[in-house]
Amino acid sequence: MQAIRGRLAPFTLSWSGGQGPTAVLACPPGERHDLALLVFGILAHRRGWRIRYLGGDTPFTEMARAVDDGEGCVVVSVTAAPVEPDPAGARALAATGWPVYLGGPGSDEQLAAALGGQHLGGDLRDTVARVAADLARSRHVSR
Repeated sequence: MQAIRGRLAPFTLSWSGGQGPTAVLACPPGERHDLALLVFGILAHRRGWRIRYLGGDTPFTEMARAVDDGEGCVVVSVTAAPVEPDPAGARALAATGWPVYLGGPGSDEQLAAALGGQHLGGDLRDTVARVAADLARSRHVSR
């Protein structure tokens, strides 16, 4: 895993730059499998997004704190850990007003609903395209 992480690291150096929306990327408490999240960030950054990478084992309240006044979304990757979102963390995420997306083999519709989010399926390229399309629609609607 470290070899793969080392190969991906150079692609993350400019993540704070970009003209597009911001994606806050994190794994929930207890989850440390973040390679898919890294790849999601790389693919999203190639579309011009700014990336705030929080990584593994991140409390939901910390995810909410990473949201700013700009435009963006929160993407949560769940691979294996059973996740029980704490009510305060779920409320904090919902209060940001940013859409929340959950993906990975450990996520499901029920967990997404508990966080007020949407469940993602499919490969990473399709997932990034879906989130980008959702954000573009919401920008168009809000204008």
